[in-house]
Amino acid sequence: MRAPRVLLLTLLVGLSAWSALEVRAHPEPDARPNVLLITIDSLRPDHLSAYGYPKPTSPTLERLARSGVRFTQVINQASWTSAALVSTLTSVYPTAHGVHDHRARLAPGTETPLVRLRRAGYAVPGLSYLIALPEFEHLGFEPVTDRDPERWLEANARRPFFLWLHYEGPHLPYNPPPPYDRMFAPGGEPFPAALLKRVQPFLGQPIVQKGEVALRPEDRRVLSALYDGKIRRTDEEVGRLLGVIERLGLGDKTVVVVSADHGEELLDHGFVGHASTSLAGTLYDEVIRVPLIMTGPGLPRGRVVTTQVEGIDVLPTILDVLGVDRPSSFQGRSLLPLIRGQSRAFAERAFSETTVCGRSCPEGREQPRLQALRRPPWKFIQRREPSGQVQEELYYLPSDPREQRDVARRHPEVVARLRGELTRWAAVNLAKAVELQAPPEATGHAATEPPTIVRPRGRVAFGQSGGRIVIEWVGSTDGRYVLEYEVGQGKYRLKGSFPVAGRSKEFGPLNSSVWNLLPLYNPFRFRLRPEGCQGQGCWTEWVSFMVEPANGPVSR
Repeated sequence: MRAPRVLLLTLLVGLSAWSALEVRAHPEPDARPNVLLITIDSLRPDHLSAYGYPKPTSPTLERLARSGVRFTQVINQASWTSAALVSTLTSVYPTAHGVHDHRARLAPGTETPLVRLRRAGYAVPGLSYLIALPEFEHLGFEPVTDRDPERWLEANARRPFFLWLHYEGPHLPYNPPPPYDRMFAPGGEPFPAALLKRVQPFLGQPIVQKGEVALRPEDRRVLSALYDGKIRRTDEEVGRLLGVIERLGLGDKTVVVVSADHGEELLDHGFVGHASTSLAGTLYDEVIRVPLIMTGPGLPRGRVVTTQVEGIDVLPTILDVLGVDRPSSFQGRSLLPLIRGQSRAFAERAFSETTVCGRSCPEGREQPRLQALRRPPWKFIQRREPSGQVQEELYYLPSDPREQRDVARRHPEVVARLRGELTRWAAVNLAKAVELQAPPEATGHAATEPPTIVRPRGRVAFGQSGGRIVIEWVGSTDGRYVLEYEVGQGKYRLKGSFPVAGRSKEFGPLNSSVWNLLPLYNPFRFRLRPEGCQGQGCWTEWVSFMVEPANGPVSR
């Protein structure tokens, strides 16, 4: 997601300590194809011209689809960013990898696909801002000092690489700059102020809880136009990156994969957004169906695959294309047989799960959980309340593709069969979770004395900091500490803790549009203690700071 809620946490957690990986030399590194994996936040395929949408939202993706393979039925494993993308990057379902909220992370020592790629001689740089989140620790990315993709590509064009980039895309708020703000409005003219007034929260806030705004069906026209504008802007950003690939002479040796973390509700079921933004998450198709386009050496041109597949199938396919052995932990399947036209043995089933609030779940409160099984022609959804109450829905997709008519009572035999399959799937994932557990890693040594915090204090300005926030303290050079944080108020309030080491932690750089969302979470408070020390006497004082907007005030 560049999801604003996710981006905030990039300032609250540190990059994990990467273990040194034994890299095996390859006799002809330049002969192997590269991989560029692009994921776009909150992107639903039915708003892409590459998927038949009548408005020209994605000319870059159209060109990619014509030059490669386009999948029309791709179901992702969660309706919020971290759970879905960790599943994509590990080929493991959310229950198995354990990333259920912003405090969870993959077990250290997990044999991930990225670890396999590094051992095979591939560069796997940690360029995405998301890897600063705890959910993305232990995936196997290499630490980098400069996260600019173009500069990294220019410096590493001769090395085989796996490069993952995540774009903000059409995530809330729907605030595309000119000319994208009116590109898809009727006549290319600005929307009347009266129309914009009712939907204003969606234009300026990353979180708009269900029930906070009363919407009308006609509001979808405005919201869709602004959503489409953000898609077009992102499509052009992707086009510029692909231009760099071509300029460096890497176009004919790079496999390009474009997908998304999840989709977005646009009044399909009464509201707007997804789990982390509405706090009323669902598993209807508009939030779990995503695009998938693959192009590059060894892949056919202009192929369309209509068989239903899953997001966890992406990495097995990539490793298959590269000829790299797959980890035994994989739960996904390679799509190469489908790409080659061999679809008879491919079972169409997809599992998804979420909490209702995704990244935005409040502390200390158990949340309802949703699980879904999509086995054409049926879609089965089960919701479990903390009280143990269970609600079930069933949809017949051929005649009800938008999931508007629950037919569970009319087909009890189908419900029983799909309920049993969902139960078996959950049991398999719990067993997989035990298998993936590993002892915690140990780096550095536990400090014995509380550190002294040097900065930040007071206010942090974008221009003076270069879009970075640096937490700095006086302490042991390799000591291990725990950093506790409390930020924001109301729906923007977050608190938690995470481990840090050394004497500083840097978050960023962030561009100005992302930076301008951070004041919504003011004030920021944090403190530190040595990792092995318990009790209030171990903590430093609380230190507070405020983030100043880069381009004028941002209203709460």
